[in-house]
Amino acid sequence: MFFIELNNQDQPIGHVWCCSRCDTKGRPEFFSVQATSSAADHLRKSHRITPTSQSSPRDDDSDMTRELQGIFESKVDVVRAELGTALTKIHVSFDLWTSPNRLSIMAVFAHFIDKVGCQQSRLLALRRQFGTHSGENLAHTLFSIIQQWGIGERVGTVMSDNLKANDTCLSYFFRQLDPSIKAADVKAHRMRCYGHILNLVARAFLFGKDAESFELESDINSMRGLAEQDLRHWRSKGPIGKLHNIVKFIRSSSQRSEYFKRIAHEEEYEGYRLSEESTAELEVVLDNETRWNSTYMMIERALRKQTDIRAFIFALEGEQDEAKRIPADDILSNEDWRVLGEVNEILKPLYFQTMRAQGWGKGDCNGLSP
Repeated sequence: MFFIELNNQDQPIGHVWCCSRCDTKGRPEFFSVQATSSAADHLRKSHRITPTSQSSPRDDDSDMTRELQGIFESKVDVVRAELGTALTKIHVSFDLWTSPNRLSIMAVFAHFIDKVGCQQSRLLALRRQFGTHSGENLAHTLFSIIQQWGIGERVGTVMSDNLKANDTCLSYFFRQLDPSIKAADVKAHRMRCYGHILNLVARAFLFGKDAESFELESDINSMRGLAEQDLRHWRSKGPIGKLHNIVKFIRSSSQRSEYFKRIAHEEEYEGYRLSEESTAELEVVLDNETRWNSTYMMIERALRKQTDIRAFIFALEGEQDEAKRIPADDILSNEDWRVLGEVNEILKPLYFQTMRAQGWGKGDCNGLSP
């Protein structure tokens, strides 16, 4: 878009052009008409457009979108045919997760034996979940996906996490499929995720019965920017909470992460580790309420890098700015490290049992027994 630049007396003093793509994003960029190289540089660097380009990225994006849509539709027909010729009922599993841009997504899978007797799983949908995560709302989303695939009359069991909202969801869902279904039959068709049950056991051991309230309070502190309050909140959980605060401190900026890695390399060099596997490049792992076994993985990694963590804390003690040091209340004592080692041993069987239950088992063991 071209414009005429005016002075205070509304007299033209020059011509400029504005990048329409930047303008539509609310970030207009203006360039002098005479300085063509500036405009060309902007188009090349910001939008990958050159004078020799046959088509703009927007056209490429449109072509890609159409191609992906065509591939999707062709694959839908393939999956629909597989579902139609399945030898068994279509068993369903679903779960909710949050995307990096904070959107709630419901993932729905179909599980069945195909026409040649092979076990199959197919992703049916990654559907945006609007509104609250109430059972009735979840049931509406799940039912619409099943109806879209036309398999309502062939649904067998449904597996999901061991949550009350999911119990309510499936009560609504099965009644939508069959209004005459009895409560006992709904219960018989509802399967609970074994891995999630193991995760609940671990959380109860770590945080007590009210684990969700503890995690919710931490989330609220983070949203409100109450950093000190959140540190105290986690510190109340003893060595595990202190380790959480230390790992969060290290991972809070790329500079700290790089400094920690540099300290680790120095420690490794001074230790002359010629035969042992290098751990210098390993990152510390932060626990996450939505990631199973994350507390175990945080502790296990910290124990492997205990020397590096101690060296990092010691190196920061000379900092004048208190904000650049690990708070004294979060520094782990020898006893704290001993407790972390014991907790690690308690959580380890739960971790390996979860890993065994993943994927498809061999024979009739489903990976649950050696």
